[in-house]
Amino acid sequence: MKELWPAGMSLPVAEYVPGLAVSLGEAVSLVSFSGQVSMTAKGLVGDGSIEQQTEQVFDNIEAVLALGGAGLDDLVSMTIYLTDRAHFSGFNAVRDGRLMVAGARTTSAVVIVAGLVDPRHLVEISGFALVTA
Repeated sequence: MKELWPAGMSLPVAEYVPGLAVSLGEAVSLVSFSGQVSMTAKGLVGDGSIEQQTEQVFDNIEAVLALGGAGLDDLVSMTIYLTDRAHFSGFNAVRDGRLMVAGARTTSAVVIVAGLVDPRHLVEISGFALVTA
């Protein structure tokens, strides 16, 4: 197992890593990413804007995936947590745009939650990708 720590990413608030790459055999790897929010090492991005926060979350996801040799087109599944049902449209527009550009099709679940650890966060995404050589 290889820990994935992108440069410029904020440190986790607990004992976990942003991502892991796990070899499943000679030519296959699983790349998993922890719940990504709109944080960088410099702080919150997009305070109050679901679109800006979603863009930053996808930037963070791409940074983790890249360290594991993956991209958005390798995504298998994502779990999305939104703090307000009203954010779905703005979130979905950004998600669909980012995935379309990458040529990605993935399974996903969207869950509406009462809040995230930092109340300024409007969206959090976790998931995994499969990389074949």
